[in-house]
Amino acid sequence: IGSSLSYAEVVIVNKLSGKVLSLANMTNQSATLVQQSTNTGSLTQKWTLIPVAGDSFKLINEYSGQALDVTGISQSNGALVQQWNFLGGENQQWSVQAAAANLYYIVSKNSGKVLDVRGASTADGAAAQQWANLDGANQQWQFIPVQYLHIESKWSAKALSVVGGDTWNGAFIEQLTYSGD
Repeated sequence: IGSSLSYAEVVIVNKLSGKVLSLANMTNQSATLVQQSTNTGSLTQKWTLIPVAGDSFKLINEYSGQALDVTGISQSNGALVQQWNFLGGENQQWSVQAAAANLYYIVSKNSGKVLDVRGASTADGAAAQQWANLDGANQQWQFIPVQYLHIESKWSAKALSVVGGDTWNGAFIEQLTYSGD
């Protein structure tokens, strides 16, 4: 899976719950915990896998630009997962290992433990943690590439664009020649 998803923006879906890996809050503040939640399409639920060394990746949140990080550089079961500025530590490096067809374990380079949903919960807001691999469905993840569409007018052959790239509710829309990005 590694090279096929390098630099790809993905949504990471838990096998047990069908919920996605997400920041607990819409913030770019370090130490924000990571949880599972219902997929809303929010940037807090989108991640990019970026190779760092060998078969290791950093997982960068699209909203905050920060890395998936095991708190306190812990090697213990139950250590929570948060976002943090990428500093290159092994607690911020992950490998992706096959679990089953289209399902993967996300393994901490620091501890060898897998990304896990606490208590095998299926609830929104359940914390992400690391735990020894027990082959649980709460430890298996699917990577769904994010795809974007452009909307083009039949009459002008121009695409819709948000003026100034604003992300605010009520932002203005204009027609522009499609630039491919």
